[in-house]
Amino acid sequence: MLALLDGHHPRQRHDQGPLDDLRVSRAGRPLGFHGVLMQARGDWAWFNQVFNFPNWNSTAICWRCQATRDGPLTYKNCGPRAAWRFARYAPGEFLEHQVQEALNPSPLFSCPGFTIEQVSIGALHCMDLGVTQDVLGNVFWEALHQSGLPGRSAKERCKALWVKLQRYYQEHKSRDKFQDLTVTMIRKDHKSSPKLKAKGGGEPEPW
Repeated sequence: MLALLDGHHPRQRHDQGPLDDLRVSRAGRPLGFHGVLMQARGDWAWFNQVFNFPNWNSTAICWRCQATRDGPLTYKNCGPRAAWRFARYAPGEFLEHQVQEALNPSPLFSCPGFTIEQVSIGALHCMDLGVTQDVLGNVFWEALHQSGLPGRSAKERCKALWVKLQRYYQEHKSRDKFQDLTVTMIRKDHKSSPKLKAKGGGEPEPW
């Protein structure tokens, strides 16, 4: 990464060892480009594996703030005055906390200019396979019961909603589409909350 930042072929290996003959002949020559690690993005399991970030079922769950699963700093409080919003980690504080807990910070943080602020939440995992499914499930469920769709049963109204959705696909030339829509895709059963059953589409642009 230092060689990428400098833009020249390295004169020694990353472990300070000697280069092979081919690389020795190129040592110090321009690479023809520069590079720097600007973002690391993934799902929760990947964050835990690569960065030693907390698991989703840990007491403290976040690397940007001191939110917890329960208690005064619970993440379940989403209001504008939620306590966790005012308990952000200062620069370097979370990594210091890792060291105190005998957790090794990821070697990626030794890359030039790369900080914990460059660790980004993947929109595919957080939205497409997360919050968006809850939102769309509730919107579609309300549509089946409150929007005046034709049909005497939820199944019949779901068919009418599917016709509207197909029309939307055509008008907006949608790339990612459902192949069908059923009531149980919107709500599994009456014991569960509405949550649209779907797979993630293409990864959107970074936030």
